[in-house]
Amino acid sequence: MVKLGGGLVIRPTLKVETRNRSGILVQTSPATSTTQSFDHAYALFGLAHRGGIPYANRLVVLGGSYAVWNLARLKALSEVAYVGFWRYRERLEGFLEGDIPSEPLLAPHRPA
Repeated sequence: MVKLGGGLVIRPTLKVETRNRSGILVQTSPATSTTQSFDHAYALFGLAHRGGIPYANRLVVLGGSYAVWNLARLKALSEVAYVGFWRYRERLEGFLEGDIPSEPLLAPHRPA
């Protein structure tokens, strides 16, 4: 649970602390219900943004592959948080350890 200004409370899946970074909010989103997963992650990190949580401290981790996720939703999520996939764990690990890329999509190839 993370308390934001104005009495708002959000409940991300995890709050991660590493050697190099602290306070990284992570929301996991399974591919089994992409609409519900998107809605939850987008709302959560929209509130986190309004609550002053830095962009570099917001991460959505999606299940499945690009093909499972609607491209417009991926782009929308990347406006409120970094977006990674379980499939590319090494990129998630790098992000959590402090490798903050300029592109918000943490995957080897951007979808077309």
